[in-house]
Amino acid sequence: MSGPTRREFLSIGVGLASLAIGCRSEQSETPPEPAKREPAEGEVNLDPPTPGPLRPYRLDFRSAGGHAMASDGSLTVHEWTSWLRVRSDERVAELILTRHSGDLVDRPVGRFRHALDDAGLLELQQAIESTKWAALPKPLIGDPTTNWLTLDYVPGTGEPTIHHEFSASAHEFIAALGPLMDRLNASMTAPLANPIAALAVVAEAASGKSGPRRLTLRLRNVGTEPIVITDPRVPATLAEAGPRALLLVAAQPSGYQMPSWTTIDLPALPAGQPEVHVLAGGGELAISLDLNLSSPSGLRQNLSSPSLAGPCLLQAVWQDYAGPIRAEPDQLPFMALPESATSATGPYPVRGAAFSSYASFDA
Repeated sequence: MSGPTRREFLSIGVGLASLAIGCRSEQSETPPEPAKREPAEGEVNLDPPTPGPLRPYRLDFRSAGGHAMASDGSLTVHEWTSWLRVRSDERVAELILTRHSGDLVDRPVGRFRHALDDAGLLELQQAIESTKWAALPKPLIGDPTTNWLTLDYVPGTGEPTIHHEFSASAHEFIAALGPLMDRLNASMTAPLANPIAALAVVAEAASGKSGPRRLTLRLRNVGTEPIVITDPRVPATLAEAGPRALLLVAAQPSGYQMPSWTTIDLPALPAGQPEVHVLAGGGELAISLDLNLSSPSGLRQNLSSPSLAGPCLLQAVWQDYAGPIRAEPDQLPFMALPESATSATGPYPVRGAAFSSYASFDA
């Protein structure tokens, strides 16, 4: 786990990567079977689907874990929130992600999309509809702090909707759903390769042998469609939410030691500057400050921090679950892909937390 995850306003939780694999124990794994066999009770048949016409459907698969951070209408946004929506008519899987499991660096958060062909849509449809839901074991809750999962499958043919809610610690239930969970996990992973409106964080430190260093935090839209964010220099509404962004510096540790971070607050937003920014695809917001690291002025010192001299590390962190403090024209909702209507256009309000990779410099 990277050093910044120990900050007071960030906590460790279960994320996207551990939805299926992380909640299946060794005891619950099914031993390998011959390639051709009949599926067991409650098991999904993963053989290729029988050729046939694709029937219309919509799938929503959501995961929520960690603290409740903000509300968006009837939706509660948790630290680790992921929402996959698949629409067969649009032939698309869209993923909304607020934070990566393990607080991985250089990973954007926001809105992602993956195009699906008829074969992929049919495989997912068969995996859900062939599950014998009534025969599955009860989804007993183990660890109450793990993610809560919700599945909604809405056929477009007037057939009954499938709705299930269960904890990621319901090991026996999830083991029985193993192959279907693998399908769902793959469906959630594929869109990550195609961010369409997503925010990434970059940290930079100007080189130099003496005097103040110029440190820069960049908030970059790595997608193709616009995003909308609050300027991170705008104070958070709730004090306990912490700053919207900050920089962390540490003397470069030796061996397997962890960095001992010192927090650098961003400067105040200059008077007259906009509080909300719309960043086009590829656009960015850069915030720089000059700081003499040999002086404690401007630092909120960690009492265990060593002297900031010699080789140092820099990391930038962004966290904003509340979303823009003011809605922009045509701003999209949290789940930008509507249930049935044609996809709307407009800036996407990114929510969540993202972490830059480490930049090295000499103090």
